Amino acid sequence: GYDVTESKDLDFTDAGRVHDYAVDAINALANAGIVNGYEDGSYNPKGYATRAEIAQVIANVIARYGLLDSEKKQREV
Repeated sequence: GYDVTESKDLDFTDAGRVHDYAVDAINALANAGIVNGYEDGSYNPKGYATRAEIAQVIANVIARYGLLDSEKKQREV
């Protein structure tokens, strides 16, 4: 698991609409730079993610954790 104890509070304008069970996970993702919300400062927790938004989340995870670099290193071994 990931340590979310040092996560700051949700900084989205609609943070009050996030269900309690999801707050720690969204905090961890936001603090890691994996999700950033929308330009207006909202997160839209009740909305649907588009394919483009999911693609961006996946790209952020790959970049944040260097997943492509580790795959390349494994192939070189």
